[in-house]
Amino acid sequence: MQTFLAAPVALDKTSLFVHGHEWLLILAILTLAFSVLLRSRLVFGLQFLFLAAVFTVFITGEEAVGGPVPVMLYASLLGVQVLLSLYTAYKMKKLLDESYTRVLRKIHKLP
Repeated sequence: MQTFLAAPVALDKTSLFVHGHEWLLILAILTLAFSVLLRSRLVFGLQFLFLAAVFTVFITGEEAVGGPVPVMLYASLLGVQVLLSLYTAYKMKKLLDESYTRVLRKIHKLP
């Protein structure tokens, strides 16, 4: 059996992070985007610092060398990300509910 398009793939440190933790990266990017929509400088700053810390830990840490990231460090970073995402989702829902209520009041559907 011949393979014609087989080429050696060189993995850099960034691709190791992206392929191993894509759902964490997607959640962080969504939280960052929602914080921009909410115009929350605090959440945006925290999320930006979190992304920088995660990239620093996973790229320059033990994963780049080939060893696993410590479980407690990974669990704490994951916990911080989930809490920040839940807080941002709550604020977004609150904002959407308030906007919907204002529209209903404007068209006289609510007192």
